[in-house]
Amino acid sequence: MKNFFLFAILSVLIWSCEDDIERNTPSIQGEVNKEFFRATDVKANLNPDGSVTIIGTQDIREIVLAVEELKEGVYPLGNGDLNQAVFKYADTLVYRTGDTGFGSIEISRIKGATLWGSFYFDAQLNEVGDTLNFNKGSFFGVPISNYTPTDGGDNNTGEEVSCEEATNAVAETSVDYSLSLLGGDQAEIETKCQAYKAALTQQITSCGDEDGAIQALIDNLPCN
Repeated sequence: MKNFFLFAILSVLIWSCEDDIERNTPSIQGEVNKEFFRATDVKANLNPDGSVTIIGTQDIREIVLAVEELKEGVYPLGNGDLNQAVFKYADTLVYRTGDTGFGSIEISRIKGATLWGSFYFDAQLNEVGDTLNFNKGSFFGVPISNYTPTDGGDNNTGEEVSCEEATNAVAETSVDYSLSLLGGDQAEIETKCQAYKAALTQQITSCGDEDGAIQALIDNLPCN
């Protein structure tokens, strides 16, 4: 009986932790050489050639994930592939997959202008030195700063985002952005602002914007 109650308590705790991860998006996290890493500033950029760069920073550490296109799927790393993973310490120690590393990046979900996925990789210092291992990597709700969805829903999935879902996302990201203005640093404010902007953009797609009020909110946001 005691074991049953202990199992029940542990199940609740695990569920709560997973729920916190989802509610505390956006995030990039994982284990760097068995040490937990969680980025405090995250963003993604859609490049002119169609590739996507996902960036997360924490103090002097930075992770960069690059995939060749904005599409759900698995992207292999190493062997000269166009897809890359880089981990930096203060721009002086740079570990990259390049031709000598290996691993993969998976984009599992593209909803509105945000990304979800997982990754792992081994990368060498300057592609010839010591090896860094990044394991159990994941990214949640990372906003793509310069991308506006045009398909009315989840990209490449055919699943539409309802007006109710889009409105709820706006409410949540609006609160997060307001709280960041009260006590966050500039990096956090920028991240929350981009997430709020992406949610508003999706709201226009899902609900419409007859009077232009939502677009006016977007235009007045100070996001880069």
